Amino acid sequence: MLKLFFSYPFPSDLVNSPVSFAFIVPKKMIPKANQRNRIKRILREFVRLNKHILISKVKERGGALVIAIKWDSKDMPLKEEIEPVLAAFFDKVIAYIETRTSV
Repeated sequence: MLKLFFSYPFPSDLVNSPVSFAFIVPKKMIPKANQRNRIKRILREFVRLNKHILISKVKERGGALVIAIKWDSKDMPLKEEIEPVLAAFFDKVIAYIETRTSV
C-alpha cells in the first residue's frame, strides 16, 4: 500500500526546515488526478497533525530529516487504513532518531 523512506541525518543546510516530506502518487497506479489528489490530501493531513513529534525529536538531535511517502497500490484507500501504517512508520523513525548520536 505505502512505501516509506527516510534519510537522517540529512545535511541541514540543504533543506529549510528540520523535517521535510515528499508525497508520491504515481499516475500509473492512480490514473485519475482527483483520486491522486485525495490520497495526497489524506497523507498531508496525517503529517500535519503528527509532524510536531518528529520536529521536536530532530531539533533535540540536530541535523534534518527527509521523508518520502509513496503510494504503491491501485486501490483507493480509506483514511482509517492509512493512519495506522503511517503511525507505525513515525514510531519507527522516532526510535531510529533516538538511537542515533547527535550530529
